[in-house]
Amino acid sequence: SDAIFKESLGIIFSSSPNHIMDIGGNTGKFTLEVCKYNKDAHVTIVDLNKQLIVAKEKIKASGFIDRVTFLAQNILSEKIDLPKDTDVIWMSQFLDCFSEKEGEDILNKIAASNKPVIFVSGHFANFELMAMELDKFGIKLAAIYRPLNNFFLNPLMEYLRMKYIC
Repeated sequence: SDAIFKESLGIIFSSSPNHIMDIGGNTGKFTLEVCKYNKDAHVTIVDLNKQLIVAKEKIKASGFIDRVTFLAQNILSEKIDLPKDTDVIWMSQFLDCFSEKEGEDILNKIAASNKPVIFVSGHFANFELMAMELDKFGIKLAAIYRPLNNFFLNPLMEYLRMKYIC
């Protein structure tokens, strides 16, 4: 997913967010790209403490430590306290790390936050199913995808996606 960070930032910042929450921020790669892209943006990384230690080192070395908040929380915890002042939530290839039940619990927490969410996932099998599942949780979404290589099949798939899925 690292390859799409820069491309995604234009979409994210088209709504002029000031504060982005990066759930499952890992070592801070996305956060670093946000800080490079927009000099005024603030990011809160939510992850386990051992991941945040690595992220903090990298972000400090890059000179952006004053624009990042590190929040050590286990997203699976019953008593999670996500920041309320964020404009956008970013989750990159994160949900596939959990069981179906855990994923549902995370989606319920995200839906309850009532914030715009950006999910990033590889084009594995039938990504349209992800859109259908997210819709069940009341999460409004739009899908961005790369057209199929088969230029005969792509128009049919676009029609089906627009009519029945997204």
